[in-house]
Amino acid sequence: MTSHHHPPRRPAGHEEERGSMSAAVAILTLALLLVIGLVVDGGRKLNAVSQAHDIAAQAAHAAAQQVDTTTLQAGGGLGIDTTRATQAANDVLTGAGVSGSVTIQDDAIRVTATASRATTLLGLIGIATVEGTGSATVRITSAGGSP
Repeated sequence: MTSHHHPPRRPAGHEEERGSMSAAVAILTLALLLVIGLVVDGGRKLNAVSQAHDIAAQAAHAAAQQVDTTTLQAGGGLGIDTTRATQAANDVLTGAGVSGSVTIQDDAIRVTATASRATTLLGLIGIATVEGTGSATVRITSAGGSP
């Protein structure tokens, strides 16, 4: 007489639950990685914004130092050599490895800089970089404080 050993039967309805725990763990793990990625890479974005502001300020001050000596010597007051000022600001931006723009209008020099940072964890969902933008404006005034 041969006996067959049959595995115990599961009650009906339990087949669908099989593997549901591992799916829930996978989803929770992915959500946790996403939250950690937002925190870590969010910090990288804040760092990029801070760097962009600092570099924009440096570039604007470098531009403001480009005095138009011809206008000054002719008694026309303090003026800016716009070509040299734009070049000086762009040199600072390039030297820092950021992109940006320089606008000179009347007595104001405005520099906008954009810094990029590679992401650490958000790259897993296709976000390879984060950017931060900052700007600075310098107004040119005479030694007496009036434009």
